Amino acid sequence: MGRVRNVHHVRVIASVLLMCIIVSIGIYGILMQSNVNDVAVAAESNYVEPYIDLDDNAASLKGSIEAAHTIKNNLSIFVEEYNKTEEGISNPAMINSVENEAAIYLTFKNEYAYYLDFNDDNGYLIVDDDYSIQEFAVSGDLDYLKEVDYAFYNPLDKFLYYDFDNNIYKPYEEVGYNENALIAGNMYSGADNAHDGQHSDGGEGKIYDLDAYVAQNYSKYSRQAIQIIPNYQWIYQWNTSLYKQNRSDGSSWSEGNCVINATYSMMKDWKDQGYYTNLPSNTVDYRSGITSNAQYNKYGNGSYDGWTTNSSHYLQRMPQLYLELREQAVIHGYLPDEGMLSSKIPEMVRTVGQKYGYNFTIKSSTAHNSIVASMNAHRAGVLSVQNSESYGNHAMGLYGFVVYHYKSGWWIFSKDNYAYFYLIDDGHSYKSGDPNFAAHTSGVIEGMDGLTYYLCYYDANRSNSKTFYYLSNY
Repeated sequence: MGRVRNVHHVRVIASVLLMCIIVSIGIYGILMQSNVNDVAVAAESNYVEPYIDLDDNAASLKGSIEAAHTIKNNLSIFVEEYNKTEEGISNPAMINSVENEAAIYLTFKNEYAYYLDFNDDNGYLIVDDDYSIQEFAVSGDLDYLKEVDYAFYNPLDKFLYYDFDNNIYKPYEEVGYNENALIAGNMYSGADNAHDGQHSDGGEGKIYDLDAYVAQNYSKYSRQAIQIIPNYQWIYQWNTSLYKQNRSDGSSWSEGNCVINATYSMMKDWKDQGYYTNLPSNTVDYRSGITSNAQYNKYGNGSYDGWTTNSSHYLQRMPQLYLELREQAVIHGYLPDEGMLSSKIPEMVRTVGQKYGYNFTIKSSTAHNSIVASMNAHRAGVLSVQNSESYGNHAMGLYGFVVYHYKSGWWIFSKDNYAYFYLIDDGHSYKSGDPNFAAHTSGVIEGMDGLTYYLCYYDANRSNSKTFYYLSNY
């Protein structure tokens, strides 16, 4: 989990980085000037996602088959016209025939399309009934689709299948990780150079000016859609830390509490949106109560590696809901200097929710369509990233997404191209001292004037790994 420098004691806030590093029993959080490692690890859920049956009579499927047959019957023309394009000149197609075919369900459009697998390793495509190509590759051979006659697709996850054992959609090319490789001391050394509109740390996160970032990296794209949970409130990890670490260089660092902080931010928003009004919104004066805290003897009296209690400014206004989540986190192994696994989020939420009469079911998924569904329902969630260029391993609030799109094409076909960006609350307090991360002002996002939180974006197209935790039984 990430630990944050005290913004009241550090003058150069923009240089502060938050780090969380997973260990075999948790996540070791530490902050350094040039390195970031924040963490969270995913857990599977047994929540049932409905299987979408193949409807052979659907108009979109019939139209897609017709478009695919047009390509098959005029394959040489299709290839010739593609090879005249700028992309085709630099990466020409060598297609001679079609080996396999399959029906595809586009989860982001709720329509059918059709898949063609070209000869040898000469690529594949998906085409829909508008004669729009959703996916096209001139090289590669997807072995996992060789014996499949029906699959699912979205632009971020690419091809998905339905896991009937767990009743959930999963990407065929889901990335696997060895938790033992993400140990304390496995420091992240920094990302590539930052792009326009981005914090100097670079990577795929910490984007404060999306228009500038897109102009540099996705110059042909224009904004197509925005989904954002209104009036979501940022919560900084420093503000919810019971303890802090005072270092020999005079700096102070927060707890590595990114999983707890992000989970609290998620549940607080459920309360603020009026969905689950029994959840507490009050704060607690914890200045005297902290001496009875189970971790006080180690972290609260200054005898262990510079750890002591956080300042009275924060302790006297600790959110009750956060404290109850933190109590559950400690039961599941949380330590201020080691953090915890994000896989404990479902149990934390379930236990605390039951206290207030709710039977919450938290689902975890690596599929982008799960994020879309949750944001469309205005339910905030927790985004857990692994091996992120910006964050290392980290958990953070997620409260919206932005879609960019452009059309290219050749001959009688167009091609859809998409780019997705998530609105994240990463818990990092450096934003309050970085003028680039000023509170929202007019023109940043159309129609969102009047919001008072900071805007921070995450380039999901560059994400190496992400797992989303969200409420499934609303």
